[in-house]
Amino acid sequence: MKIIRIIAAALVCPGLLVWAMPGQAQTDGYELGLGYQLNPKITLGGYFSAESSLGENHQAATLDDVAVLAYGNITPSFSFLAEIESVNFYTIDFENDTNSSNTTPAIERLYGDYTFSDQLSVRFGKQITPIGYWNLQPINVLRETTSSPRYSREMFPKFMTGLDFYGFTPFDDTLKYHVYLQGTEDLDDQYINIQIDSHYGVALEKLLGSYWKAGGSIGRFTDINNGTTR
Repeated sequence: MKIIRIIAAALVCPGLLVWAMPGQAQTDGYELGLGYQLNPKITLGGYFSAESSLGENHQAATLDDVAVLAYGNITPSFSFLAEIESVNFYTIDFENDTNSSNTTPAIERLYGDYTFSDQLSVRFGKQITPIGYWNLQPINVLRETTSSPRYSREMFPKFMTGLDFYGFTPFDDTLKYHVYLQGTEDLDDQYINIQIDSHYGVALEKLLGSYWKAGGSIGRFTDINNGTTR
């Protein structure tokens, strides 16, 4: 069986569709990769991904992740981000003449950041767990690669709903820390890889130059069945 697979991703803004290609002309109020500035404090944007498989025994197309985002700086010290997403939004199987959809949106991220100084900021709400470089790559085009290896989704929670204290250490401005904790269930349990109700840990990251950094993490979480993992 020969399969031709096409994967595409695009940035979406209200009333505007822009394919993520270099050299795209800038539209008034919109900047590629940054979204549409609704006003000085709020920017809107999003993305979607599509996949098509064409083969002798499998012919299907999927509109996969459909996400809408809003972010901005309410004050010089306080910022926010909200991401609403539907996964497997619409799939059509041409071979069997069937289709399926999941148009119910879920809260993937919803948090605020308050910055006291370069040494201390606090993030509160539902956020990506600050463990590992790969864990910070949410778009599905990068899955199953070194940016998002499979084991990273099976070993520790991708998301947490709680507090993350972070910044650069006072004694070394190239050493960044995260101290995070969660004491409740997740804000929205859709797309959660591990269902938890308790989670805390520490992460350190050392900047070694313009292109290199190294770090490590240690933590503990308890799933909803009271199983504990360190």
